[in-house]
Amino acid sequence: MGGDLEAPKQALVDITNGINLAHAELKDLGMIGEASAGRGFSDLALSGMELGHGGLTAEFQTFCDRWEWGVRALTLRGNAFAQGVGLSAGSYAEREQYVKDAVKIRVNSLNAEIGDARMLHEIEDIKMERSRTSERPDFGSAPPLLAHFDLTLDGSATAYADRLRNVMRSVLTLAMSQEFADEDIPVHSLPEWFINACRGAEGPAEPFAQAGSRRYSEETGSAPWELQNWLYRFDPELEVRGWSWWDLTSLPDGRLRVWTDTWGEPFFAWEDLRWLLYTCGARTIDGPVLRGPEVWAQEPSA
Repeated sequence: MGGDLEAPKQALVDITNGINLAHAELKDLGMIGEASAGRGFSDLALSGMELGHGGLTAEFQTFCDRWEWGVRALTLRGNAFAQGVGLSAGSYAEREQYVKDAVKIRVNSLNAEIGDARMLHEIEDIKMERSRTSERPDFGSAPPLLAHFDLTLDGSATAYADRLRNVMRSVLTLAMSQEFADEDIPVHSLPEWFINACRGAEGPAEPFAQAGSRRYSEETGSAPWELQNWLYRFDPELEVRGWSWWDLTSLPDGRLRVWTDTWGEPFFAWEDLRWLLYTCGARTIDGPVLRGPEVWAQEPSA
């Protein structure tokens, strides 16, 4: 398919209207500011007082969470397509004015534009990502840019590093082996303390995880993550996780630094990572900051 692809103007108008109407419907549900990201369904959950049954409340919350991530993935694809072809639609329309002339696109450049809009996680990529949770990667395999987060801790840096690496190793193993179309992902391979830190868990949460959950909510204004909702962020086909694990290093002042591969993007989805970093016991998180891999290479792994 080496030739140019001409798109009829009316077809582009129809696509534009479709994306904008979808966002308008979300805004009608009260998701102003969240509609263009496909977010806000979690806010529809009702309290036990409103539903009159605790079990029903929990199930409805889970439904809202799951539905939100599905809608968000489709919305992001629509936004990425709009940006790729220059349409005044979705979140792109909120940042740019309408492109005046008819859009002329190449299939290969369209694929490149859409691909760059989100992080792709193929099974082979996840396999390499998992290996980096146990072994320091080679400098020669590093991308041109990495994003890092600096962490201050309340307790032992060694214990923190073990907790963080263990959760990442476990969830990436699930990402390689599980069918995310199933109703629930099995969680027995995850550390028990992390399971109990998530919303709706039956067991008691460790003090460091309780404190981290509280700090997460204070910083973001969001409720703690439900475990299955968090796990679905690692679905290779969902394409909503904007980062890939690279390394964890020690700084001279006692802080830890988490390095991630974000395809060089300074803005990316990382709420799932924020939740993990806090529940592992972080007191503060600074970042993300883009740096060259030569900076990472000078720091010892933790």
